[in-house]
Amino acid sequence: TVENLPAVQTADTITVWQVADGLRVLVFSKENCPRIASAVLLSGLSAGLNFLSPALLGESIHILSNDNETVVFAGAELSWLPIISMLVCSYGLAQVIPNICNQIMTPVTANNVKKLIQNSTKHLLEKSLHYHVNTLPADQFYFIQKGFTMSTIGTPMLTQIFPMMIQILVAGTLLSSQYGVELGASLIVLLGIYVGYSALTAKAVIKENDALLIAWNESYASLMAAIERYKIIHDYGKFDETMSKLDVVLARCWSDVFVRAATIPIRISYGHSAISYTHMLLAAMYVGQGIQSGRYTVQDFVVVIGYLLQLANLMPAFGQAINQLFASYPDLKFVFRELANNKDRMIDPYIGESFPHIVDAAPEIEFSGISFHHQPRPGEPHAPQVFKNLSFKVQSNRLVAIISESGVGKTTLFNLLYRYYPITQGSGLITINGQNIANIRLQDLRRNVAFFGKDPNLFKGSIRENILFGAPNPGAVTDETIEDVARAANLYDFLQAFPQRLDTIIGPGGATLSDGQQQKVAILRGLMKKSTIWLLDEVTSSLDAESATQVLQTIRTAAHGVTSLMITHKLHEAAQYADEIVVIDKHNVVIQGKHDELLDSSPLYRNLWRKCNTDQQSQRGTSSSMGIFSSLVNSGGGASIASSNTGGASSMRLTRGADDEI
Repeated sequence: TVENLPAVQTADTITVWQVADGLRVLVFSKENCPRIASAVLLSGLSAGLNFLSPALLGESIHILSNDNETVVFAGAELSWLPIISMLVCSYGLAQVIPNICNQIMTPVTANNVKKLIQNSTKHLLEKSLHYHVNTLPADQFYFIQKGFTMSTIGTPMLTQIFPMMIQILVAGTLLSSQYGVELGASLIVLLGIYVGYSALTAKAVIKENDALLIAWNESYASLMAAIERYKIIHDYGKFDETMSKLDVVLARCWSDVFVRAATIPIRISYGHSAISYTHMLLAAMYVGQGIQSGRYTVQDFVVVIGYLLQLANLMPAFGQAINQLFASYPDLKFVFRELANNKDRMIDPYIGESFPHIVDAAPEIEFSGISFHHQPRPGEPHAPQVFKNLSFKVQSNRLVAIISESGVGKTTLFNLLYRYYPITQGSGLITINGQNIANIRLQDLRRNVAFFGKDPNLFKGSIRENILFGAPNPGAVTDETIEDVARAANLYDFLQAFPQRLDTIIGPGGATLSDGQQQKVAILRGLMKKSTIWLLDEVTSSLDAESATQVLQTIRTAAHGVTSLMITHKLHEAAQYADEIVVIDKHNVVIQGKHDELLDSSPLYRNLWRKCNTDQQSQRGTSSSMGIFSSLVNSGGGASIASSNTGGASSMRLTRGADDEI
């Protein structure tokens, strides 16, 4: 694979030889070599036929214009019929073979593109969380898009560029030996002019291709944004305005940028044709003068011009392939440079001490003297301190809530435990059952930890497929196993409520389920991992009070033999469900204990509790006002406006009836 390239850190250090070596490893793989060998042999045969056809044409003219019944060709005495038959066959085969070569090479090109994009995706998924937080998805996708460059150069490079260069060199040698060094040398000069012209015009192709890629991404983003905002567009009567904006974006992409990008190779091809036919004209004049002087015969003229005419027909495609190769080089350099760049790479998940899958007892977790700050974001001289000598312990089989003001770094604690962020030597340690997680194989560590976040991250597919995503070996899990897990978590009735049970199809992001239903499916997915450490990050933040209670009761029911850490801004949840509460402030743990103890001993906790109660009362007041407004509207008949308290804020939805949501 292309991962064998030597590691580099900057764009300036990768060389053309590294790019060439990356292409060599990618293209000449074990599965590609048989097809490449077949295509090269056929290309060589085509080159020979291209040179043979003019010679046969000359012999045909010679035998038909004289009284001789036979001619000697390639050491054999042949009549006019075999000569003409060979002429037609050689010419026909010379036209068909390139198409056969393209057919043979198409799977090679597809395989190259697949491998390059696969390696690019693998490379991105191996990047650190810091990289993904600070790099836009569009920029990451741009890197993958560059891998499609292989679709434009793979087949032409092997079926046009290399065979044509070999053909010209061989033809130059043969023409030099039979018709003089001047004609042979002219082909070498022609090759040099073609390559030079293609290199000089490649910059314009690069510019327009990049502009087209950017414009295409912009138009795609605009189209997706319009579709995603379907309801709000119609709610606010912005249909015409949206279509006008789309028209501007699409006109720029297709009527402007696409037209320029599509026509510039055509304009460049005029130059290729001019070079080819100018060379043929000069060669014809040279041979014609040679006929006048007696150096050449008419038959020689037919052979030379016939060959140059075939060459002139092939050269424009060769020139375009050369041009595309030069134009693609910056993209190839970009892709191979990034693939070879190990900066921001995640730690190898298979390196370190083995760690057993804990299944028999809930483990103990301890944070000891943790000091941490993030890597500076682009443009920042340094990053602020997140933790400074932070320490606390989570006893086995306990649920510990972590609370603080917003932005203190609670989620960062989870990322440290998951080792998305490394703890540098001397900056503290995190242990599970006394074993330092920094020394544990990443794969083993994460097998023991299950994450339940505020975003369920469901995908389009069946409920079964979403649940099985959490299983280490999905193929071995039966529906009965899923139902047993659901019963243990008090979610069996939830699954049975769907008409198609586990076969129920949900939309992208779980769009066809309510927030509470999504979270319950995500909980079942997490339970399938059979981990004894749970990380609960704002799992009820987007739920109304009733759904939040159901989800937390489900978690509490299923959490036997599990050690859990919970992040929440709803202190009443921490007070009701957590065994202990850890309060963090100013980079450190201020206090740890039970809810009643903290109310008595911690002014900071009392302040947070008071603020939480004030926010709840405010939300209840807002909900009450919305209920009065809803009653007033209902008294007038027609559509009603129902309010719900979701994620600490009131929201409205139009309804026509109890179960009919618009």
